[in-house]
Amino acid sequence: MVDGGSYDENIILLDGVPVFHPGHVNALLPQFNGDVIKNIVFHKGFFPTRLEGGLSSVTEFNLKDGNKNRHTRTFSIDMPAASLTLERPIIKNKLSYLVSVRRSWMDFFDELLSAENRLNHYSFDYTAKLSYYVSETSSLKFFAYNTFDEFRFPLYTEEAIPIVKWNNQIYKATYNGIWGKLGNTTSAYYSSHMSRANADVLGFGISDDSFGDEMDSDSGWEDNWSEEGWDEDSFNQIEYNTTANEISNGIKTINFNTEFTYSPENIYSTRWGFKYSHEMYEMTAFGGNIKKQNETINQYSLYYDNYIRVTNNLTTRVGVHFIAYDPVNFRNYYSIQPRFALNFTPGKNDMFYLNFSKMEQFYITSVSMVFLYQQISECQA
Repeated sequence: MVDGGSYDENIILLDGVPVFHPGHVNALLPQFNGDVIKNIVFHKGFFPTRLEGGLSSVTEFNLKDGNKNRHTRTFSIDMPAASLTLERPIIKNKLSYLVSVRRSWMDFFDELLSAENRLNHYSFDYTAKLSYYVSETSSLKFFAYNTFDEFRFPLYTEEAIPIVKWNNQIYKATYNGIWGKLGNTTSAYYSSHMSRANADVLGFGISDDSFGDEMDSDSGWEDNWSEEGWDEDSFNQIEYNTTANEISNGIKTINFNTEFTYSPENIYSTRWGFKYSHEMYEMTAFGGNIKKQNETINQYSLYYDNYIRVTNNLTTRVGVHFIAYDPVNFRNYYSIQPRFALNFTPGKNDMFYLNFSKMEQFYITSVSMVFLYQQISECQA
């Protein structure tokens, strides 16, 4: 995380997919299992034209492909967690898979410890990737990523009950193809994050009168609880788990993007692409009562980028990214984000550069039962 930037201004991408809450209950547990990571690319100051949405930084974690030639097994254990990673070819040099699971293990000893020394939490995640090489110039790849975190506490009885838990899910399919000097990458993915908290712990039990309070209709909120119980007609997108007595917040997004590259010469290349995302936010606000509402947002973006090698020591990159941010129930926002970079390398160990990036980030938040939409001003480097 870059100093000066808040948590949501530092974007984490796993194989190009945003992970909305990459952390775990145990801060000692790394965000991702290092046995499945191929490389990490960190961007701050200057952002490639294809990236958007993070004011402070963008960090790309790229996954390995499964081993195409032999079967490998990797078992790792340390203080916070243990993991097992399997790789092998299904069809040698053609079709391979990678599967990895990781779980915290110290919580298994909670029953042996005194109440003040118990961890009262566990974390679990898995990563799976299937890679199919159709030909030497084209491939299909599928990957899935899931995390589960839960914090428990013996609040009412000696037995610990779930207090807070959250889950991330990612499913992605990607096609890569090259035809001469033209290349294309097309992908579709689903990504979600959901966090839940025990309503009783927060002071909002099912029997609490706060669920029955009315609110001014101008606020845009709908009650989902009445004296008679659940009102199915009040708002068809609102959900409340009356069985588990949980309060939840989350985001679900479905994305499609396609990108083309064209490199006629080794001194010049161009890149252009289109992205579409459909996002649904589920939010809960607290005041004299609890209100929940789902908000839907569509986002469209187009980008174009040029890379030019002026001399062996001087290169430049010029591009622009256009974004249309379209909340269904609120006003639209539009953003034009230019990018420029000039790099001069007089020697192997020296580089001088001049960069300009404009990045804008859109927020949807619930504060005191009021939605705030903010368009953050540009950042320059």
